[in-house]
Amino acid sequence: IPADVVAEARLMEDDSVRAFAMSLPGTPLEELVLASRDASWQVRAAVAAHPSVTVDLLITLARDPSSVVRRAAITRPELPIDVLVDLVVSGSSRLDAEIALGQPGFVIADHVDRLLLATDVAAGMVLAQPEVPIALLRRYARKDHSASVREIALRRGAPSDVASRALVSAAETSVRL
Repeated sequence: IPADVVAEARLMEDDSVRAFAMSLPGTPLEELVLASRDASWQVRAAVAAHPSVTVDLLITLARDPSSVVRRAAITRPELPIDVLVDLVVSGSSRLDAEIALGQPGFVIADHVDRLLLATDVAAGMVLAQPEVPIALLRRYARKDHSASVREIALRRGAPSDVASRALVSAAETSVRL
């Protein structure tokens, strides 16, 4: 595609045309930066998926209001693990947390201190993972969120003292029973 046609396409009103034009190799970085603030989620998602996007732009796009844009950024291997941990801890989106936890290089045991601060939704996502450090199980068992407590109490391999503490501290009678 001739360069002048691509340049014109990046300015068109049609969101899908602008997104396609932004996704092409050779898009200048300054145009990617401008497009990362575009009103269209399609254009911002194209920026997040672009091979030349910077880590700083990815970090910004990982916090985008659009779930499509966030997920395009979250799945990029260049995104720092610390940003993924922040996404999990915030618990703002269960699916975002699930995707972040599944990214290569995300090891729960490496981030125990920060994951202790997880919201109840995020704690539930962490507990759904196959391997959860005992320190997290113990801490989450003290929380007063019935879903997390139930998951700990029923978790195979949970130490009996943790499971019993979870059951005793549960606010809901049905969980205690």
